[in-house]
Amino acid sequence: MLRAGSSCEPPPSNRPRRRASPDREGERLHLSINILTYRNPGFLDAQLHSLRGQLRPGDEIVVIEDGPCDGTAEVVEAHREHLAIRHVWHEDDGRRLCLARNRSILESRHPLILFLDHDVIFRPRSIERLRRTIRPGWALGLRRVMLDDATTKRIVEDQAHLRPSFWPLLPWRALLGRWKGWRFLLPLRRRDCRGPSNDWRGCATFGFLCHREDLVAVNGFDTRYDGESYAEDWDLFARLRHSGVSFGHPDHLCSVGHLEHGRSDHSLESRNYRLLEEVERTSAVRARVGLEEMQASSGT
Repeated sequence: MLRAGSSCEPPPSNRPRRRASPDREGERLHLSINILTYRNPGFLDAQLHSLRGQLRPGDEIVVIEDGPCDGTAEVVEAHREHLAIRHVWHEDDGRRLCLARNRSILESRHPLILFLDHDVIFRPRSIERLRRTIRPGWALGLRRVMLDDATTKRIVEDQAHLRPSFWPLLPWRALLGRWKGWRFLLPLRRRDCRGPSNDWRGCATFGFLCHREDLVAVNGFDTRYDGESYAEDWDLFARLRHSGVSFGHPDHLCSVGHLEHGRSDHSLESRNYRLLEEVERTSAVRARVGLEEMQASSGT
């Protein structure tokens, strides 16, 4: 029986209302996936197959082809029905990774940019996990396991990575085969966007997620590094860290499979390492020759 003045409505809850956290803004942002490819349409095809069904409406893929026309345009066209994808050809005039990646930044339309090389494949739902992990003021370096020759061949020829059993069995195969990076397929200590920053030397542009505004603030990649191997991505990471960006890594469910191919011999005597030492010594933030200079030279 209700007393006078009482109500049949339940008492108000003391639990605070749940609000969208500004730290979870990555969940709301559109994503540009910038893929740099060079003379390997088979690898690119396998990668694009692994990305199907992982993008939200409004997301985009920008494929920068740094080299001669060798079937890449046909691969892109074959995926256009399933992915919002654009193909941008970049003249093959020596090793110009920084110039190509800066062009991909200028071509991108969205506030989150995921840099990829064409030789990594993704497990299902990992792109959404990356989007939920990123935070303002942070960048994420993906982890990779180095696949063996036989597995790479099955992926390129038979799309083995699209079979339901491929990813659940991969940690066991990697562990038994002692593939480099096998531990990144296991649930290890959390290194994501919480707590202190991780060392940027654990990152590489085979898979790197960053806010576009942070890239613009440091003037993108420094094209002084073009022409010789290595250190161009570490230069970017060092300058991002000097600007206040923190570095993390997503969990094991976002680790990618790296297709096997020949390796370049990166000499520690490269002049690029001397440039990197200067950047670290002076705590430089902006690239000497970067996005602004590229825009000025093109008149945009």
